[in-house]
Amino acid sequence: MHRYSKAALALAALLAAGLFLNAGRAEDKKTDDKKQDDKKQEEFGKATEEGKAAANFAAALRMAEYGRANKAPEALLAAARVIGKTNARKLEAKDAKKGDVEECDPLKEANALIEEAIKVSDKDDAVAKLARAVRDDVKEFKRGATGGPRVINGTVSRGDRRDTFHVRFRGGERAVIIVNNRSNRGDIDLYVVDDNGRTVARDRRPDDDASVSFYVRNTQTYTVIVHCYCPGGNRPLHYTLTTN
Repeated sequence: MHRYSKAALALAALLAAGLFLNAGRAEDKKTDDKKQDDKKQEEFGKATEEGKAAANFAAALRMAEYGRANKAPEALLAAARVIGKTNARKLEAKDAKKGDVEECDPLKEANALIEEAIKVSDKDDAVAKLARAVRDDVKEFKRGATGGPRVINGTVSRGDRRDTFHVRFRGGERAVIIVNNRSNRGDIDLYVVDDNGRTVARDRRPDDDASVSFYVRNTQTYTVIVHCYCPGGNRPLHYTLTTN
């Protein structure tokens, strides 16, 4: 008898299809009240496909961490499919030191998660079968056909506390910036400054991860700062920044 039930693996397949990643997002639900829609868009800005993809990518990274912590191959495979089918774009760093940031390769990340899932399952037949299906699906995905989120991997530490990025957002849209702390310890903060030097969004909560979303009134380039709040220890914190 297989260790992993068909029901669990079927759930993983649904998760991998991304059916649950946007569930419960009130801003994406349809409504017949056009005035309410217009007011919502004016207040929060238009949600973009890149922004939704950024949220899905960050959610998949969290799903992978859950799978790793709980030795759940179905979660790792679900995350692998979402990550592997993300058309990530490059994000340039301005002030990060050489070697502290690197371009994210979704296909490489997905394949690593697939191998990890097989290993965690002790080469269970049902998991191996789903792993092959996910690998083929990711491999056949046509990259570059549509716009996707901008993604970059970086490192901050007590001795090198911040990385700075210049990110251009379009007016009338909602900007989404998410930082996944891949080290699962310490505290990463996030700040966004406009071209007038005004802080328009920040996340200083005492959490591993950080995220902000804000309305962009006019097209401009914002300064995005990833800051390490490291009161103790010198070990670096590895993170992934995702934005639209």
